[in-house]
Amino acid sequence: MFNPNKIQKNGGCPHYLNNGANNPPACNISNPTATLSADSYDINVGGSTNLHGSCTNAASYSGTSPIGSGSWSGTQINVSTSQLNTPGPQPYQFTCYSGASQTGTSNTDSVTINVHSPQVFITANPARVRSGDSSVISWSATDVKEKSCTISGPGLSITNVPPLGFFSIATTSSGSISIIGQSTYTITCSKKVDSSPITSWISVNILPIFQEF
Repeated sequence: MFNPNKIQKNGGCPHYLNNGANNPPACNISNPTATLSADSYDINVGGSTNLHGSCTNAASYSGTSPIGSGSWSGTQINVSTSQLNTPGPQPYQFTCYSGASQTGTSNTDSVTINVHSPQVFITANPARVRSGDSSVISWSATDVKEKSCTISGPGLSITNVPPLGFFSIATTSSGSISIIGQSTYTITCSKKVDSSPITSWISVNILPIFQEF
């Protein structure tokens, strides 16, 4: 039966005119809620993770690819991201709607997947030296665990090195390190995400001495 004091509103509670004591109690229909989570929030470049989305009090949903959109059936949505090859934060959103076809009131949840690009570099300047000269070994490391880096080579083993630094290698036996022939120096660190090793190396060579006959 039509009530002249009630304004019908599609997809929600009926709204009553302000007519004093004749107003009924407020309508108590719950709004939709959205929940989005990930198996891993930190991954290395080239990796992927699983996303999980769920709704309450909803008829439809939509989300950032690969979530897509559709009718909410009450079953949690589980999808895998594509291979993530761009370093940096990658945001994902998931929205639940009270009405069909992404209409009505809505609620959105979001997650950010941090894509890490661990790298290590080591250089020698110069990489070819004469006996009695020296070479400066420099290194840098990004997206690695703190105090996880080690630099090693002939007569050398340094642990817990900082992510950026350098030192000088003497080529004479009077120095702390003697380069007699080709010497390879290696930096090895643990990746921040999964602790797997990442390595780089450089070789320092002695220039030959030519004698006149």
